[in-house]
Amino acid sequence: NNKMFWFDRANPGGGLCFADKALQTQSVPGLGGPIAPQGNGFYRYCGRNNPADGSKKPFAPRLGFAYRLTDKTVVRGGYGIFFDSAETREIDDSGDIYPFVVRTSPNPTKDKNLPKLTDNMFPAVTLHQVSPASDGSQFFAVIISEFPQNPYVQQWSLSVQRELARNTTLEVNYVGNKGTHLLNRINIGQGLPPANPAACDSTAGGDPKSGDCPALARRPFQNITSPNGFLDSQWNGYNNYNAGNIKLERRSSSLALVSVYTWSKSMDDKSAAAGVGATNAFAGHMDEHNARLDYGRSDFDVPHRFVTSAVYQLPFGRGKRYGNSMNKAADLALGGWQITGITTFQKGFAFSVLAADQFGLLTSFTQRANLISGCNPNSGFHKSVNEWFNTACFVQPLAGQFGNSGRNIIRGPGINNWDAGIGKDFKFTERVAFQFRMEGFNIFNHAQYGFDPFTATSIGAPVSNNPNNLDYGKVIAARPGRIIQFGGKVVF
Repeated sequence: NNKMFWFDRANPGGGLCFADKALQTQSVPGLGGPIAPQGNGFYRYCGRNNPADGSKKPFAPRLGFAYRLTDKTVVRGGYGIFFDSAETREIDDSGDIYPFVVRTSPNPTKDKNLPKLTDNMFPAVTLHQVSPASDGSQFFAVIISEFPQNPYVQQWSLSVQRELARNTTLEVNYVGNKGTHLLNRINIGQGLPPANPAACDSTAGGDPKSGDCPALARRPFQNITSPNGFLDSQWNGYNNYNAGNIKLERRSSSLALVSVYTWSKSMDDKSAAAGVGATNAFAGHMDEHNARLDYGRSDFDVPHRFVTSAVYQLPFGRGKRYGNSMNKAADLALGGWQITGITTFQKGFAFSVLAADQFGLLTSFTQRANLISGCNPNSGFHKSVNEWFNTACFVQPLAGQFGNSGRNIIRGPGINNWDAGIGKDFKFTERVAFQFRMEGFNIFNHAQYGFDPFTATSIGAPVSNNPNNLDYGKVIAARPGRIIQFGGKVVF
């Protein structure tokens, strides 16, 4: 475990080479000893030509059944195991970073005047002895663990469907899944907490530059000096999802109606594989040396969601209930109109209450606040856009100490949205028609708090969630208000 890989074609024996996290000197068979002098070697030949040995263990059974209980009732169920594949970035980046590659930025031109010409496309690169002092500060994108595993998901479901009336059915089902060996990118370069945090707090008379206070002094691998971290890809992530659904569906010659209510819960230790220093779903663990502290609600967890959609043909015009005998001109104007609608009610997404990493002692990008014992963040206050949760329940942790509040324990604003549309096909001949549409989004102009996923450059908590911010506890983002749009299309 805990290795970097790269293919070395220059190695007489071929095969795959790797270095351990400490980048210790290792002998290379066929080359007469270490590649670099004692104390500066990084590579070891492992004698195989693939990132991982093949496995015969992956077994992906699928089982499903359907049983007609009565003429109007059907029971269905199923279970399956589904394997995923690893991202190729894990392998690509492993051979493109220190200590395997020393990066440089050559200038393709020698001319300082404009226009510049590429007269120096392949300049000579001066090689040097690779060492932590000269190259250890490079950013480590992603490396691959020596023993990658096959990520897989178990899925299961059970449903009962009943015909209530002609063209009308009701379905009640339960679905669940469990992810195992999911890809987790861990920042193994994160420093351990200082032995005495108080001695590093300058506001309490300490010195953040003495002893083990500097972050570099507490990093597990002293050869890694990059402040941005070192991402080691490990397959130890896990998640689970359980949901109950109720679905009502009706289809007739003039109406198509579907209504679905979902009650669910999604839990994981991280909601995406990537990232240190990113936001929300792509953020790293608070304490990379204890990822279990981050097990909680998924960033995309929504406990309650109701959606209904309908398409209705208005009963006016030739061949309809009303106006069956109207003339062609009247039918062209009044007949064939169709209305549509989508209504969505949803609880908000979960988010964490963050805090500052004072003096950078923890090198944590997702430090969380302390939750005061006995204080309920969801009660004891008047909820409004100016105080979405009980802000008095959270305080800044002491320097060098991780916050004790859980991940994603606060829920953001939900959704109350109504979309509607009306349209008609104007047929001029058998082959030529004009389709007209008018569509309205958020037609009642409800305030929809949260970042707009179509315009936001990054998605974070819709509520200011850091006690050190001036807007702490306030709603800071909203989606667009009512939008009306018109559309037309000629069909021929």
